[in-house]
Amino acid sequence: MAPSAERYSSPRQDACRIPTPEVADIAALILGIKPVAYLGIPRAAAAQMRGFADAAGLRTLTMPSAFGPRRWSELMLLSRSPRLLRRAAFFLLKTRLTKPADFMEWSTRILGYPACCVKFRMKYAPPADPIPQIHAHSGRPGAVSFLMNTIFNLTSRISPPRPNREPAHDSPLADAPAEFVYVLPWQPCSYHCRKSLSAAQRIWSFLKLFSPSYAEHLERRLARPVLYFSPLKFVVFAGRCPTPAACSYTAILSRPWQMDAAAVAQLQQSDLLLLGQDSITTLK
Repeated sequence: MAPSAERYSSPRQDACRIPTPEVADIAALILGIKPVAYLGIPRAAAAQMRGFADAAGLRTLTMPSAFGPRRWSELMLLSRSPRLLRRAAFFLLKTRLTKPADFMEWSTRILGYPACCVKFRMKYAPPADPIPQIHAHSGRPGAVSFLMNTIFNLTSRISPPRPNREPAHDSPLADAPAEFVYVLPWQPCSYHCRKSLSAAQRIWSFLKLFSPSYAEHLERRLARPVLYFSPLKFVVFAGRCPTPAACSYTAILSRPWQMDAAAVAQLQQSDLLLLGQDSITTLK
């Protein structure tokens, strides 16, 4: 049976500092959703991360620095299973995940992603951004849980170039880089995918107990309307969309990456968006 969130909650844990901003991945690992997690860890924080892993009953395996994300020193694998740690290292060192069968085993058996989402993702591997395909595949209109918002999870959405992903080493809260602001640690095949939504709800319940302030930070960032143009060209608003064709807002909340300055200025001077099939109208 997967560990419950309650087992790991305590009055003091809200002040806990994990030396990685990938907190949702750690939660998924502790809950048994992800059999293995792999995290970029600065060398100076590696001992602290191993201490946390030991306290949580997790094993660790450090990979050569060449496999770590840009500007990070180590790639650390974590799991409850030494066998799966060795298997994960084998995939990274020997196969490089170039064969579809290897990628499927890596993504489902090692990382715990739903097979439906992995098969869908294989159709749109980076550098293709899956967000438009996820939206189209979601089919029916209606409200989408903010738990399924992966717009800031740039690591699994696109290939470089991308914004600086160096983490805030002493806090997983507001200083975390935007690409680590997510609850669901993979790209779903649909915003209504039952397996993904179920996993996201379990992770969210854990985070609310483990670190209420971090959960509040996530909700503030993710439960917002998003105007999407391309992988690094999107805007997050403080506002609401009463219909799919209209959004009212009071402010732009995210840094509009790769947005034309004139377009950003026009959005900042407006408070209402009217969305047509091929047009956007701003009003004040």
